[in-house]
Amino acid sequence: MRHQILTIVALISIAMLPAGCQKNEPQPVAVQDTARVSGLAIEAVRPGETENSRELAGTVRAASVSNVSARIMARVLAVRVREGEFVRAGDVLLTLDDRELQAKLKQAEGALRQAEAQRELARSTHERYKALLEGKAVSKQEYDTVAAQDKIASEAVNQAAGGVEEARSYIAFSEIRSPVSGRIVAKSIDEGSMANPGMPLFSIEPEGRYHAEIPVDMSLSDSVRIGAVIGVSIDDIGMNTRVAVSEIMPSVDQMSRTFIVKANLPADARLRSGQYVKASISLGKKETITIPETAVSRRGQMDGVFVVNKGDGVMRYRIVKLGRPAAPGRIEVTSGLDVGEMIVASGTERASDGARVDISQVR
Repeated sequence: MRHQILTIVALISIAMLPAGCQKNEPQPVAVQDTARVSGLAIEAVRPGETENSRELAGTVRAASVSNVSARIMARVLAVRVREGEFVRAGDVLLTLDDRELQAKLKQAEGALRQAEAQRELARSTHERYKALLEGKAVSKQEYDTVAAQDKIASEAVNQAAGGVEEARSYIAFSEIRSPVSGRIVAKSIDEGSMANPGMPLFSIEPEGRYHAEIPVDMSLSDSVRIGAVIGVSIDDIGMNTRVAVSEIMPSVDQMSRTFIVKANLPADARLRSGQYVKASISLGKKETITIPETAVSRRGQMDGVFVVNKGDGVMRYRIVKLGRPAAPGRIEVTSGLDVGEMIVASGTERASDGARVDISQVR
């Protein structure tokens, strides 16, 4: 019985041995050809020219800002607008307490009535003395005195009338109105506060008048001129346009060694002061390499292309560094490719590292 068990164990051990241990002769290994991919567009990398430019950051600014202030001292009764609100020229922004001004107006009107009464008395007296002078009942000196009093009374009326007009104008100042159509960008007073003459109350940016302010390094001073066209984009509102330089500030910032370039922006109701601007200033042409955008294959956070070996047509994936968009449908490659190399120009979704393509026809 023990002999039978040993025999079975030995047979099982022999069965579990690798085939190579059972036979000393070498076994043939199957070799497969590299996978082939057809129908891919292959393109030779050629030199070219692209626009050489410098990307700069700027800010949207209003072409002008209207600062509204009070002309009289009075308590604020009501603030009728909010920051960010659009107003029309003539709209009431704020109302001041005019009770004291109304009282002054009544005093001025009373003074005017009194002056008019005095003038009427002086005028009638003047007329009587004129008749008496003709009848030689009064002396010339007495007549001249009365005539002078009539003249003074008339001047007093004019002065009192001016006081009334002044009082009325001050009452008009109790309603502060917008001098322009635009947007309220700052409000510095609230109801119940005391407004003083010259005190800033509101800042208003006129409608549709904005420009880009771009700090430019002094090294680029020869590349920027009045009228030069620059590219401007504002991502906040999706604006992407080209505008002309309208002004170059002569002063230079001592810390950053930059000067300010201004360019008027097209009218757009979505523009606001403080928005971020990306500007592109042309520096001429430069030699570079461009490839079709369809040749770029993205893996994770890296961009690459499939480079085709000229000898055997085998594709290898290579990481490249991309630059700016060039001609329509093409993009600049700043490193990773050399002129003369062949790449898969389209169909990269079917390309794979190590596969082989037909290079008999190259664009």
